[in-house]
Amino acid sequence: MIEPKKPESAEPLTRLRHSLAIILAQAVQEARPGSLRGGGCATEDGFYYDFELSAPLDPDDALSG
Repeated sequence: MIEPKKPESAEPLTRLRHSLAIILAQAVQEARPGSLRGGGCATEDGFYYDFELSAPLDPDDALSG
C-alpha cells in the first residue's frame, strides 16, 4: 500500500496556490477583456482573486483550447 507523505513544509503548496491564483486571473482577463483585477493570494485552504466584472461569470465564459 502506498501512503501519502506529508511535505516537510507548507511552502511548496503555498507556491502552487500562488501560481494557480495568477493563472486564474489571467484566464478571467482573457475571457472577459476589460475586467479589473483586484487582490488575490494563496490561503490556507486554496486561493482566490477578486475581480470587477460587468456581469457575473458563467460556464459559457470558459476558454476553449
